[in-house]
Parts: sequence; C-alpha cells; structure tokens
Amino acid sequence: MKFTNKMIPQLILSIGLIFMTSCNDSTSNIAEQDTVPEVPPANSMAMDLSIFDSSGSNSGTTDNQENYQEAAQTISDIQAMMNRNINPSLDLLKQADTTEAEQLNSTKWEWKFTNDEQEGRLIYEVRLVAERESNDEVKWDIFLSSSVLQNEKHFISGTSNKEVTEGVWTYHGFGRAGQPSQELAELDWQMTQNQDIEVEFTIVADNSFSGSKVNYNTEGSTRVIKLNNVNSEGVVTIEFNKDTNAGYIKSPDYNNGEKACWDSDFNNIDCSEI
Repeated sequence: MKFTNKMIPQLILSIGLIFMTSCNDSTSNIAEQDTVPEVPPANSMAMDLSIFDSSGSNSGTTDNQENYQEAAQTISDIQAMMNRNINPSLDLLKQADTTEAEQLNSTKWEWKFTNDEQEGRLIYEVRLVAERESNDEVKWDIFLSSSVLQNEKHFISGTSNKEVTEGVWTYHGFGRAGQPSQELAELDWQMTQNQDIEVEFTIVADNSFSGSKVNYNTEGSTRVIKLNNVNSEGVVTIEFNKDTNAGYIKSPDYNNGEKACWDSDFNNIDCSEI
C-alpha cells in the first residue's frame, strides 16, 4: 500500500491522538493512585437502636407498654448475641473519617487513632489500613492494640467497591497467642442513592448462634430489624420510626404472631392507628 501526501498528515494526527489518550489514561491512573480511598460510612457497621436504650421509654412505667417492652427484649437478645461474637460498640469508622491518612505506597494508606473519647470504655489504639486492588475494590483491615492485649490484633477485614456504596466486613476473634484468629461474623452492607442502608449480619463462629442472621435497613426515618435466630422458630420483625418512636413487633411467640404496636409514648395501640 502506498501513502499519498494527503495520508501523511492524517497518520500523524492519528498517532498524536493515540499518544494523547495514552498519556491521559496514564495521568488519570496516577492521580487515582494518589487519591486517599474514601472510608466507608460509619453506619455500614452500625445499627440505630436508640429508642430501645434504657432511656428510650421515659414514662417511668411499663403499664400498657407490653408491646414496646417485648420489642425491647428482642433487641436486648440481638445485642447479647452480637456482643458474644463481636464488639459493635466501637465506633471505629466515624473516628477514622476525622483522621488524616498516611500514604504508605502507591496503593496503600494507613490511619491511626484511639477511641479514648468514649467514656467508660477500654482505650484501644486503632490502625486502619486501606489498599486499592486492581479491580477497583478497596481492601480494608482494622487492627487493635491496648494495655490488656498481648500484641496487636486483627479485628476486622473487609472490602468496598469503588463508589463506596457496598461492601463486606468480616469480624475476627482475637484468639490465644500463637493461634490463628477465627472468623466470628460477616456483615454485608449496601448504601442506596438516598443514603439509606441495608445490612445483613451473619454469625459464622463455631457456637450455638452459628447461622443466625440480623437484617437491618433504613428508609428515611423508618428502621426495620429482622432476627432469624437458629435457636428459635420463625423470624421476628421490628419496625419503628426514629422521629416519632412509634412502631410494632411481629413475632411467632407473641400476640399470636400478629403485629403488636406502640405509639410515640411507647404505649400499646391498635395497629390501625399508626
């Protein structure tokens, strides 16, 4: 094939465009590598159960509050199950989000902080490590150390997608010195465009709760919790509005399996009224 004089400028232009595109892609990749990964939202490993705190029902009496109290007892059971396997009270991601990261290499960053602002809790030194993977996912690892731990412990591992809208957390038991850590629980999370969260928490530890699940999702001010305890029959559903406090429980072992509702003062109410 012979090149004409008209084809030479076109060839030069094509080569130039290819070179420019290649340079732009390379520059973009370098810039992305130098960008600190966005820490997943704190509520990717937290559940809003505040209305079931000891201060939740402030009326000073449990008369006519059996429905709310039944829901509160179920929430207490959920928290006991989770506390036996993990420590969900450590608000680690919220603290990491206010700490400056140190870049270790082109794909890895590290945050260091303590949880000493949380009164009445054991002080932990926390090290959060993020590593950007070739598939655009980010790998996360959280390590804890304290005065009562013999050495640094690998507490949580996980991944998040590039957009930081979904991911997985795996909780590890500390174990004894010289023994490998045991996986205790997995938490799958997904964030919607409206900043609502969907979470599925599964116990995988080798104990009586293994296989139990807690599903939690938000939609605006509505909170829904579903407990599937392998030691009980059926699924318990609790739904409430965090602004009004009104809600209901539906349990195979309560109220003949029908919805049992409460109002904004935590008093029993006919479910047709909410």
